[in-house]
Formats: sequence, structure tokens, C-alpha cells
Amino acid sequence: MHLLAFNTELRSPVRRQFIRENPSVIPTTAFRSSSHPLIQSNHIPWVVDIDDEYSEVELGRLRGYIARQNPQAKAIIESLASESSAVSLSSKTHLKENVLVLFDSPIHHYLTSKFYTEMKSTSDKVVPTWDYEVVEVYGTARIYFGSSFG
Repeated sequence: MHLLAFNTELRSPVRRQFIRENPSVIPTTAFRSSSHPLIQSNHIPWVVDIDDEYSEVELGRLRGYIARQNPQAKAIIESLASESSAVSLSSKTHLKENVLVLFDSPIHHYLTSKFYTEMKSTSDKVVPTWDYEVVEVYGTARIYFGSSFG
């Protein structure tokens, strides 16, 4: 994502609050599979767990649930099985590949170029844009599965 410094929020407590206020998110994964698409996304609820609510450095942990019947869950489990062919799969393991979880605000706005008065004076190349809020979270995922997880 293209991020402009003046529009980028770097304070962890602010980002965590955004995640709490917008819990319905889109996790995206990319796993090679003979029976599932390479890139998959879903809309599922997530929560953030944090030990120190006011910490500027603690990122916290995200928790979400994808049903085992979901094609994305099947591709994840298939990927874990192929990575662990010599070792039996435990019911709790980390993915090797990163996962993207996208938290998106329901509020979006179109901004015409007439709002860019400062830029207009220095350049005639001003275009309209779209104003939105989003938090992208990249990281490794710990996957829990097995008969005890439904």
C-alpha cells in the first residue's frame, strides 16, 4: 500500500483501537494447492489481545476463526500437512508464510481536487482521490485445528 507520511498513523494504541472498532476483517493467504486457488480471502470477525493497553511498542495478538469447511481453511491445513510430511501434524502449529489481515473502516469519502488548495498553487496536476481508513497487519499465523477444535 502506498503510504504518505502525513496520513500514516504509527501509534500502536490508536491502531489497536481501530481494530477493535472494525473487527470484521479480510484475512488473505497465498498457498500453493492442487485443489484450491493460490490467493484466498474471507470476511470474518477478529479480536485483538493485548497485555499492556497503553504500550506504544506491544503489537498484541489477533484471534480469528475460519470454519474447517471453508476452502481457505482447507488450503491452510493442506499447506501445513505438506510442510510437515516427515513429522506428524500437531493440533497447533505456525504457518511458514505470512498472512495479511485487513481491517477496513466502513466510512469512505470521495475528495474532489478543489480541496487541494495548497497544491493547486504550485501545480496544475491535481487529481481527485478517495479518503479511507485501513490497518494492514502482516505476520505469521498460529493455526489451531484437530478434533477438539470442531
